[in-house]
Amino acid sequence: IKNYNHQLFNHYYDWLIKTINILKESNEKWYIKFHPLSNIYGENIDELKSDINFLIGSSKNIEILKEKIPNKEIFKNCKKLVTYSGTASLEYAAFGKKAIVVYPNVLTERAPNCVYFPSKMEDYKQLLLKNLNNSISKNHIKKAQDLIYMRDLILSSQNDVEGSRIYQTT
Repeated sequence: IKNYNHQLFNHYYDWLIKTINILKESNEKWYIKFHPLSNIYGENIDELKSDINFLIGSSKNIEILKEKIPNKEIFKNCKKLVTYSGTASLEYAAFGKKAIVVYPNVLTERAPNCVYFPSKMEDYKQLLLKNLNNSISKNHIKKAQDLIYMRDLILSSQNDVEGSRIYQTT
């Protein structure tokens, strides 16, 4: 991945704090879903939930999803998806919608028309707060689907080449 000088946030938690503070200004309802493998990344989910609930405070428009809702259901029903750099942005693009990401990922590098990747804080804030037409073309949907296929093909062939995943759940 290239070195991006325009990083908007110092780190993941800086992003989380600033994003929640922006979302408090929104008239829309926002839901926070934790990454299913957060524990592998060293996150203590209970602490993170406590910190996020503290940040949310009395805001009525932001809440943590309490149940395990499949991404497919979320993608079909949500108006916007915001992720630091997650593969959820790739899956969202395969559903025909642009996600908002703040750190480079496969879409920012290989299919920039499939994702919002703001370079200025004011642009990021506007993406969160304004109405978006975040739909993408059929050609771009196909490109996102192809990228998912290639990623899954590579990950599933690791055993064939005596490879291993960087993060393992066992």
